[in-house]
Amino acid sequence: DGGSNSVYFACGFGLDCDDCGLRHHGTFSPDTPSPPASPGAVCIDSCWLASDGICDDGGTSSDYGECDLGTDCKDCGWRVLPPSPPSHPPKPPS
Repeated sequence: DGGSNSVYFACGFGLDCDDCGLRHHGTFSPDTPSPPASPGAVCIDSCWLASDGICDDGGTSSDYGECDLGTDCKDCGWRVLPPSPPSHPPKPPS
């Protein structure tokens, strides 16, 4: 599952309890193979709380929302950012 002491990243983090045991949010390690980055995916440690053992980016399964999505990589893993809204609404047909 990509967490500490795992061999593969064949399933989601924390979803292979039989082989990996119970996982907690702060045990993700980006040193293990990561899933392929999809368009809009981000995994950086620019959050002021990055690498503290607690996921702070407000995404799925995070503990807190103190940082922007995808900026606490070591603790949260890869995140896919939502698509940006169009900058201008489409013009009506004339």
